[in-house]
Amino acid sequence: MRLVFSSISQILGQDKIIREYGSAYLEKEPITIKKLTTIKFFDTLTWKMIPREKDGAVIAHPRRGFTTLELLVVISILLILAAIALPNLSGWARNQRLKGVTRDLLSHLQFARLEAIKLNTPVELTFYLHSEPIKDSYIVSKDGVTLIAVRMPAGVNLMNITFVDNKVGYKARGFPDAASFLPNKPDGKVEIEAEIEPDKIIYYEMIVQKTAGGLKLEGPKPR
Repeated sequence: MRLVFSSISQILGQDKIIREYGSAYLEKEPITIKKLTTIKFFDTLTWKMIPREKDGAVIAHPRRGFTTLELLVVISILLILAAIALPNLSGWARNQRLKGVTRDLLSHLQFARLEAIKLNTPVELTFYLHSEPIKDSYIVSKDGVTLIAVRMPAGVNLMNITFVDNKVGYKARGFPDAASFLPNKPDGKVEIEAEIEPDKIIYYEMIVQKTAGGLKLEGPKPR
């Protein structure tokens, strides 16, 4: 690879060229450099070897970094995009949190039913609303012993529970306890709600059928 020094001699200086590449520069002869790819000096400017198409010689071109103005423009654009996207990301996170606790409740109802069958003993879920001492929570218990205790995350509330005494139980064979349901009601339900955005509340309905104990999840629905 050949290097043409006439284009950079004014910047590097003749003495530096002689020290690094020998007296061939004074003779204005092309010099062959096998391993040279870049010349760095003053720690601020990098010269990159770019081959010419005609004779194969290599010339040096400066490669500079970004200016302060360019960096400020890029940072400003990123800040604007972040300001636009942040509310959407926050609402998405709240929605995912609501979905997560709803799926957990479905799993715990299934667990209570299977546990009642396996242990041949009644198992029940007790719900506590946000206005009660244990706010927005529920427990799965057997004979007064708590098996699972769950509390809703911040911003998620339990609402409109239609089970008697806010309890739904499963008998030993896995069927729901009829005493848990209101008279003349084919099922019972509990709602889980969250404010996704300002003035925008959505909720899910967890429905337990009175006869067979089937579970049905409906939502999301706007409040």
